[in-house]
Amino acid sequence: MFLLGIDIAKLNHVASCFDSSTNEIVFSNFKFKNDFKGFSALLDKIKSFDAKNLMIDLESTSHYGENLIHFLFQHGFKVALMNPLQTSHLRKANIRDAKNDNLDSIHIAKSLLFTKLNFISEKNMDYFSLKKLTRFRSNLMKQRSKAKIQLTSLLDFIFPELQYLFSSKIHSKAIYALLKKYPSTEEIAALKEDEISSLLYASSKGHFKKGKSLELKSLAKTSVGMKDSSISFHVIQ
Repeated sequence: MFLLGIDIAKLNHVASCFDSSTNEIVFSNFKFKNDFKGFSALLDKIKSFDAKNLMIDLESTSHYGENLIHFLFQHGFKVALMNPLQTSHLRKANIRDAKNDNLDSIHIAKSLLFTKLNFISEKNMDYFSLKKLTRFRSNLMKQRSKAKIQLTSLLDFIFPELQYLFSSKIHSKAIYALLKKYPSTEEIAALKEDEISSLLYASSKGHFKKGKSLELKSLAKTSVGMKDSSISFHVIQ
């Protein structure tokens, strides 16, 4: 059985191959780029091996190795992920203790002899995709929360009374639509009551009634908020 260890990095990866039957290194320190040419170069290096007789082990380092995992998996190779702590233990057990990128891929390859690994399956590939979507959603939620806080702070400057009138509904499609089109108290105060009513009614699917429009216009006229166009500009962003 041939064991291929790959040390993953952002720009370049290093691969070493070990023959478990002869206990010999087939090749070591093969450096290739994290791009299609680099992946193809690795494929040329291992194409003479029977995929069934080759096990590939990558150190799980951030997300830098995910494209390579997909590439190798699509070409029918058995790929496993190794915890960096396991590599560290093997490195410490070696006579040459110091961290050495040229030796790490050999350690990773040899780890297949001592560690029971779970090889990547189709379900794992789906999991990687789901993980990305979950991370993306989490980032969007954080951005949304940050944007809400920023908007509330801006309104404290230019229209503080708005929050008393609408309470929790300040972060609603109707209020967003109003502020997007009329981001200052002067503009809102200059509107006709039916204009405000129509905009809020349409944006809220009928939840805002006409009485609110009159209150809103009145508050805009008497607002103690700053008349600052730069803040109004930030509101519509």
